[in-house]
Amino acid sequence: MRFVKNLDLLNNFLSIIVVLIVFIFPMKQKTSCAQENVLLVVNADAPDSMALANHYQQLRNIPSNNVVYLPLGAMEVNEKDSGETTTSDEFRDKIYQPIIETIEQRGLDAQIDYITFSCSFPTRISCKPELIKFQKATGTKYSIQNHAPGISLTSAMFFGEGMFSDSPVIFDFHSNWYANLKSNDSRAFSNQARYRSDGTTGDGGVRYRLSTILAVNHPGGSSLAQAKKQLTRSAEADGTQPKGIFYFASNSDPRTTTRRNQFAGAAEALKAMGHQAVIDRFAMPKNQTVVGATLGAPKLEWKNSKSTFAKGAICDNFTSYGGYWRKTEQTHLTEFLNAGAAGAVGTMYEPYTFARKIPTAFSHVHYARGCTLADSIYQTVASPFQLVVVGDPICRPFAKTSPFEVAGITDRSVVDGDLKLTMTPAADSKIDHFLLYVDGLLKQQVEPNQAVQIANKDWAEGFHDVRCVAIDASVGRVRTSKSFGIYVRHGDNPIIPNLKVDAQSAKLSGEFVFRFPAGEAIQAQLWHNSRKLGTFAKDQPLRIKADQLGVGTSKLVAIVRQRDVTTVTVPVEVTVKR
Repeated sequence: MRFVKNLDLLNNFLSIIVVLIVFIFPMKQKTSCAQENVLLVVNADAPDSMALANHYQQLRNIPSNNVVYLPLGAMEVNEKDSGETTTSDEFRDKIYQPIIETIEQRGLDAQIDYITFSCSFPTRISCKPELIKFQKATGTKYSIQNHAPGISLTSAMFFGEGMFSDSPVIFDFHSNWYANLKSNDSRAFSNQARYRSDGTTGDGGVRYRLSTILAVNHPGGSSLAQAKKQLTRSAEADGTQPKGIFYFASNSDPRTTTRRNQFAGAAEALKAMGHQAVIDRFAMPKNQTVVGATLGAPKLEWKNSKSTFAKGAICDNFTSYGGYWRKTEQTHLTEFLNAGAAGAVGTMYEPYTFARKIPTAFSHVHYARGCTLADSIYQTVASPFQLVVVGDPICRPFAKTSPFEVAGITDRSVVDGDLKLTMTPAADSKIDHFLLYVDGLLKQQVEPNQAVQIANKDWAEGFHDVRCVAIDASVGRVRTSKSFGIYVRHGDNPIIPNLKVDAQSAKLSGEFVFRFPAGEAIQAQLWHNSRKLGTFAKDQPLRIKADQLGVGTSKLVAIVRQRDVTTVTVPVEVTVKR
């Protein structure tokens, strides 16, 4: 294998286009908690949703193939509650089905564990038709205490096809079979596992995907600036082993007595791991640095506690409408996110103090063992249909990354021979196996020190995104990723399609001018992630309005057709400012 160094000098080369048209971003190689298993869903008609998605994609190096844009401008919502509520038909037709179809079309079914929404989505889904089906199938009589006719966006996405079956179990008090109800042992989530009602996995079980909303910007929620800050802190928290206390409020309030019997066991488990755990009668911890909190009060003002959240902290305050922003008399979960927490949960309908509808105190134990934020919450909620989960799903401050080296590849290089990779764990790493991703798609599982060879002829000529992901042997199955951008060249082919932009920044009200030297034998299209923005006319520039990209940094490519070969140029980076 031969390399030509300094890819920057060969600005804007070819890449691959698979049948599904997969795009990738060039980034300097770095080690991070893996994010190839996250699908990011964006409301393409909402500027804040676009801006927050751009921010999160940059923070987490989300593959461009993992970004889905939904045109929700005409979606039916209840204007009386500022768009918080939509119908189950609208959710199915305009959110759920397009997401699932996209996952299948792009070949991502085997690798997406998390589906996370940017902001500007309805958070409540009215589902009376599904409730009627459930009652008929189970012979259950309606009770508003048990079966409120609504489900949260995150839970609807978590249950997936189970929500629309002839017997939707989403209203059952044991609807989440991934939740471990028999013990407090931690287990890592997998979208490929089928979870059964007895806690085991196998035939007859149900598939799920963990779901969160990155931020809620309903009136009284988070501003875009607050949401960006919260997500930045969450990404910075990974692997930092933050110091502080886990706090459990225990007093006469029924909101705390609902889970009181869990506190001692959770505190003992946390202390056994070397953490500080406090059970106290006060509604909030006072003058403390908090890494996790289980609270229960209708009205809290966190600033009055004079406590701070450590980066990566989870806060769970059990009250009737923590996840319904129209109700202004109670504290919303966004209060804690805006104060610095990485994740928070709340119910979008009165839960009537049923403990099975909310996380147990052991969510903090799973988190401290290295599980992700979403993983830690979902494996403790037996019946999550009313629960809104907000925050970065893959935040994992207590995870320990697994150092490893990759031989045979150099970031930002040109390859004109066969590629031979070897992934070698560091001496103190406890890596079980590796996963190899090429252009956003999972290609194969690789054993430590196993040589992987890809012949030059087996690559499409052009730019490729290669990611090596280590999976460790811990209970959280912690993922550590290294990404490489390479340009594969066949022989001495001199043809190098070159995408250019006149200026790399513009105001939101402005535009970008892209240029591509399209000759008679060349057709070129401009793409942003998975969206086609336009087609280049012969030797003519293509003008794109900045608001089509959203505030923040984006990377765009040209799809090029020449000599019966389709390739993608190296992305060009542009920034949109307000």
